[in-house]
Amino acid sequence: MQHTTAFSAGSHVDNLEIVQLVGSGAYGQVYLALDRYKQQHYAIKSLLRQPHNKHTATGDAKDNNNSIAHRHRGFQRMEIGLHARLSGHPHIVKLDRVIRGANYTHLVMEYASEGDLFTAITERDLFAGNHPLIRRVFLQLLDAVEHCHLNGVYHRDLKSENVLVFEGGQTVKLADFGLATLDPISTDYGCGSTFYFSPECQGDLAKQRQQRVGYATAPNDIWALGVILINLAAGRNPWKQASLKDETFRAYLADPDFLLKILPISRELNRILKRIFCIDPLRRIGLKELKHRIQQCKYFTRTAEVDRWERLQDLDFINNSSNSYLYNNNTINTKNLFDIPPYNRKAADSIRDKKQQTTVEAHMAPTSVTTSTTDQRHCTSPTKPAVDLPPSPPATPRDRSQQSHDTNGDICMDTDASTPVKPTTADLLPKLVPLMA
Repeated sequence: MQHTTAFSAGSHVDNLEIVQLVGSGAYGQVYLALDRYKQQHYAIKSLLRQPHNKHTATGDAKDNNNSIAHRHRGFQRMEIGLHARLSGHPHIVKLDRVIRGANYTHLVMEYASEGDLFTAITERDLFAGNHPLIRRVFLQLLDAVEHCHLNGVYHRDLKSENVLVFEGGQTVKLADFGLATLDPISTDYGCGSTFYFSPECQGDLAKQRQQRVGYATAPNDIWALGVILINLAAGRNPWKQASLKDETFRAYLADPDFLLKILPISRELNRILKRIFCIDPLRRIGLKELKHRIQQCKYFTRTAEVDRWERLQDLDFINNSSNSYLYNNNTINTKNLFDIPPYNRKAADSIRDKKQQTTVEAHMAPTSVTTSTTDQRHCTSPTKPAVDLPPSPPATPRDRSQQSHDTNGDICMDTDASTPVKPTTADLLPKLVPLMA
């Protein structure tokens, strides 16, 4: 679909000179403009005040078009009002002023010369493997979304393309409030971008449409933040759509650790993602807990260094003298089970000599005879001294993928016996979803 350019280079909007067209959409365009007096660049988002109709409408069709136009203007007023309300935050793009013309409404905003987060990830490769930068940028984004929610605004279109980059990727700012709402519960299903949809945002089956009550918009934003976090760490999308129609998403439902197997992410990040991608929106992680976990997360992208670090963590856990487990109300220390002393030749020879001496004494001692009644024949066997065996380890817990919530709050998913058989990793490796607009 081609969009007509409203302004050519060199034309003016108020005192701003149009430099070039940056992008276009269904209802308007974005331009780079220059204030020659201040020698400062701005981004102008020009919104068409009334959608064009190819044919002149009459009667009921005309009334319908007027209704659509009225609704369209309402969306524009909402976008301008919500953006103006949030504009003072350091990680939200500043709305400088609004200029209303005959056919267009112009939003004059600060200009991001380095483009959006999508470009920084896919073309400049700024983030994957750069753990401090991922942490810094994502915390900034969390601050911006938290500011929105505290002011009763829910974005509903969080994605890498709507996050602008400044200072070589050190700073990001949230933009585009065209789909934002003040409603904590919304019935606008399918609102946003497909890759970033939460499952509840997509609605129920058609036959249940009359029973829908809407979806919570705050948890919906958090789900989209999880996809952006994967974009930053892995440079990919986890799935095309969080729907049962998507094979990769079905595999995640069957195995909550599936993303760890197919994406280059750390185990720390995987634990965070399982809390973000909680199917029940009421039990999904909140912004405060998410911020705390991101601050504590050391590694995001899986690299050779991260692999070595995680293996060392496993060894430290095993050999830690304080590690113990509870069995039959008795605390059993695991140090004796896993600590292996260094080999000493003299000590080994001493142990061998003691064993040989014990064997000789056993052969010289008289043998007592016992009768077994377990068979019709009489069997005799020497009586062996009692040996104190260590207690059996506790029973293996049930598969975590079947739990609704574990002790660390890492899994938050309800499954039942009807859960489809999960495909193998090999089946899905060719189907990894690239990061795309």
